[in-house]
Amino acid sequence: MMHIPDKFNYNEDFSDILKQFDEMLTLERAKYFDVEIFTEIINYLIDTNQKEKAKQALKIGLKQHPNAEELILKDAQFSIITQNFKRAKNILKDLLNTNKADAEIYYYLGKLQLATDKLNKAIRYFDAALTLAEIDEKISLLYMITDDLMDKGEYHSAVNYLHQVLEIDQYDFEALIDLGTCYKELNQISQAIEEFDKYLDRDPFNEMIWHQLGNLYEYKNDTKMALDAYEFAAAIEPEYASAYFSIALIYSRDEQYDKAINYLEELISHEGKNLHAYFYLAESYYQTGQKDQAMLNFEKTLSLDPDFADAWFGIGEIYYDENKITESLVYVRKAIKIDPEEPLFWLRLATIQQSMKYLTYAVKSYKKVIKLDPFDEKARVHLAECHFELKEYKETIELCETALETFRDPAFYYLWGAALVENDELTEGLNKIESGLKKDKEAFNNFVYFYPKILSFDAVKKLVNLYEGL
Repeated sequence: MMHIPDKFNYNEDFSDILKQFDEMLTLERAKYFDVEIFTEIINYLIDTNQKEKAKQALKIGLKQHPNAEELILKDAQFSIITQNFKRAKNILKDLLNTNKADAEIYYYLGKLQLATDKLNKAIRYFDAALTLAEIDEKISLLYMITDDLMDKGEYHSAVNYLHQVLEIDQYDFEALIDLGTCYKELNQISQAIEEFDKYLDRDPFNEMIWHQLGNLYEYKNDTKMALDAYEFAAAIEPEYASAYFSIALIYSRDEQYDKAINYLEELISHEGKNLHAYFYLAESYYQTGQKDQAMLNFEKTLSLDPDFADAWFGIGEIYYDENKITESLVYVRKAIKIDPEEPLFWLRLATIQQSMKYLTYAVKSYKKVIKLDPFDEKARVHLAECHFELKEYKETIELCETALETFRDPAFYYLWGAALVENDELTEGLNKIESGLKKDKEAFNNFVYFYPKILSFDAVKKLVNLYEGL
């Protein structure tokens, strides 16, 4: 009989067993457990990635039950997980010599071949295991095989086994969802949609499948069909929160914030403590200029989760828009404390510091933005501005020169040129300013707002007037 592991399905009695096992290890006193209990302990330790304890459990279990095939198979499984492939092969070959009709041995031989990137051999062993498996074991075995194949990125092969699951049980929607995942990974979205449509012909009132179908249409950029699918899901189950949330996100991305608000409020009427619903509702109100409602919903978000960094940042943005810079700074710093790896938070902190002329601090913050997001062009422009305002012309020149290898913002030319002019390198400075004017002469007006003194240089003014006449 094949043993099918039941991951994470552990009750209070099992917790007591684990406690006894831990005490045995701590006190170094032997305690008897039967084969089934040892198997469950080892399964749990493998599932929870406690490899050292699993190794100890195997050693003790095999000492108490040296001929127990289940534990010997667990030894083979553990050897595969820990990449001791030679040992796993020897164990499985020995078992096969004594029992050629055990499906589990063939399954683990297939798993071993897959772990060593021998897909064709793995498939042969998996197929042999399925041939030998009892009917009531077949679906569980198929799931184990498909999980292994998907973990290795072998989605083509996984598709074949998932179809076998659906041939045995045409209403197994979990297999269908995995099938959809495989087709997405294979970029065969139309095929995935076809499979979901077939399923819905058999089970038209399954809101989860309608929702998954909507996801597939979204992935295909077919917004209309995605919305229809989500609406079906909500109609079938009016309290199905995911459907309302997905509809709201579509409208939010399309900047139809009023519609997004309607669906988010509907969601909250069914699920009053949905953290993300309150957050996106706040975001939608913010985008429509309803700052009071935005503030209220950001605060509701924080009442549900005080460590929701984006909500702290959202309140900071409201204060920033109202020119309440000090208040904004408090909330932005709180967001950074919770999530120090979010470049957007650091960018706002840097812009506040720059506006308050805390330029040395702004430099550090802009550098943090660039470290977290090397492709943030705006942060590099502002960093160059800070160096320029600090009269660090060498740093300004180096930064602009490096930035222009990747980016094309004309501000880099103007800053570079101005730094050269201030450094008494007028000819070179004019060349850089002219390069900027050739790219975008309108952008020069923004630069003048930042650095009005540039027009006090007659040669610069003459150059700009020349281009304004073109």
